[in-house]
Amino acid sequence: EELKTIPVVIFSTSEDEKDIASTYGNGANCYVVKPDNLERFVNILKSIGYFWLTLAKLPPEKQAAP
Repeated sequence: EELKTIPVVIFSTSEDEKDIASTYGNGANCYVVKPDNLERFVNILKSIGYFWLTLAKLPPEKQAAP
């Protein structure tokens, strides 16, 4: 429960619709198919990092009980 606010991004080589549906059904926030080009892969990682760490507004973290 305490980890529920952490975004889950799945990188996979699969483009199978069943894999994608299963991933989202299990609570993932994003499914990305890995490109076969290292430069594109690095650009995707940067874009995802920018989105989740800069643009997306996530719920506040729960404070631990004293």
